[in-house]
Amino acid sequence: MKMKATFSLLLPLLMFLGSCTVDGDVEEATLEVSGEEVLVFTKDASEQKIQVTTNQARWRATSNAEWVTTTEEGETLTIAVEKNIVRKERKAQVLISSGAAQRVLTIVQAQAGLEVQCFPNKLTSSQWATDFQIDVMANTNNWTATCDAAWVKVEALPHARMVKVRLLENKLEEERTANIQVKLNDNEEDTFIIPVQQTGKFSYILPFLDFEDGSRYSVKRFEAARKSLLNKEDTGDYSGWIDFYTQSSMFPMVTYTIHGMNAMMHAQIDAVDKTYLQGEHLDVVVARLQAMGFTEIREPKRIMYNPEKRILAEIKPDYKDSTPHILFTYYPKQKGTFKTFDKFPYTFGMSPEEAKKEITLADIEAYEKKQGSSFLREIKFPNGFPRFRSYETPKEGVVTRRNYFFSEVESGVMTTSVTYYDNFNLAFWDYRSYPVFTEEFIALAAKEGFKYDRLDLIDNRRHVFTNKSNGLEFRIHYHKASNETKEQVKVIMSKMGGHAH
Repeated sequence: MKMKATFSLLLPLLMFLGSCTVDGDVEEATLEVSGEEVLVFTKDASEQKIQVTTNQARWRATSNAEWVTTTEEGETLTIAVEKNIVRKERKAQVLISSGAAQRVLTIVQAQAGLEVQCFPNKLTSSQWATDFQIDVMANTNNWTATCDAAWVKVEALPHARMVKVRLLENKLEEERTANIQVKLNDNEEDTFIIPVQQTGKFSYILPFLDFEDGSRYSVKRFEAARKSLLNKEDTGDYSGWIDFYTQSSMFPMVTYTIHGMNAMMHAQIDAVDKTYLQGEHLDVVVARLQAMGFTEIREPKRIMYNPEKRILAEIKPDYKDSTPHILFTYYPKQKGTFKTFDKFPYTFGMSPEEAKKEITLADIEAYEKKQGSSFLREIKFPNGFPRFRSYETPKEGVVTRRNYFFSEVESGVMTTSVTYYDNFNLAFWDYRSYPVFTEEFIALAAKEGFKYDRLDLIDNRRHVFTNKSNGLEFRIHYHKASNETKEQVKVIMSKMGGHAH
């Protein structure tokens, strides 16, 4: 234990003696640093390495700035600087010491370039003159904003941290682009680019396609934005037709049908003539529809469906010698399931083959007697032939009344049957106070070979389905008699081309 204590006392003395020269003087510390005494850095984060030579066992380096860090490893000193985000050159010092020897290095970092964030960082506009405000967050107020396109007017307001932009109306059909340059006054290379894109004068147009948000306000706002003119003031009644004259030379009118509580069901774009729904024009229309999500082709270049928005687009260049147009129909997502007819509602509930046969007054009387129906009234033609017969069933539930219409030239031969069903959901469900066909009924009609043809606006807005192979037609619509409290389904069955009004 005494020997260890003695060694501990002698160790400092031995170390002191080891640092002396032969003649007893203390050795002077030396310190050499490679490179220049001033180290220059760019504005970006970077590092430089230098060599440190000393006769001492240890050396160290320290910086007087937080943005400069030093790392010692062997005889190598690494000096690293952070990115300069300030528009000003900055300096710092690094002190290297070894014993009593010292060296001071000066660190110089270049000023930051232009640091900019712009909101928005891209401008997209329709053909119309439009004003924008771009918010500019920059690390200096010493910037300008310019654009070499004459149709883009720019006003830079650095102290307000914004750029005001006005795009003039594009009167050409071609789309045009430009670039707004935000740059330092003293540095042409330090530039931030804001792309500008403006559509050309439109000829091919689509309607407002957010049918679920198809309120009168949304439609009017959409059309006003593209400078369409309201044909007449919307009354907001149940029919809900809203017409607009558009700025398109090819499709000058668009009509929206909005029912009840903002139930937008149809939009129709009318063409000047069928030329714009044929050939090369048709190809453009189809491409536009596909770009807007109408990817399900149900009939090439005629019927397309947008599965996401649930909208059917029907291109009709030859619509019954009337105005060529594109009809958009919305199919809202059905709420729940509904039971439809057990059998398709032919007259008397017969088969398709029987429905094609001639039905006489005697057949009708026999059938109604079997049902226990009550005779209501009859109307005759001037020649004495029966024209109209009406019966009512005493049963609660499905059928409430049946009307029959007869031929004026063949006595007692039925032309049309009209049946009233008091269960609204056999064919419809309520969408925002508007009756929409149930999926179950549409499936039943399709199974029987009936294809939806049109909404007959002249014939009390009845929906028309046709079965061309059997030569049959049925019309169906929602019905509520003035003296009834129940909503009913009215089905009109006839041979194609003949029905009661």
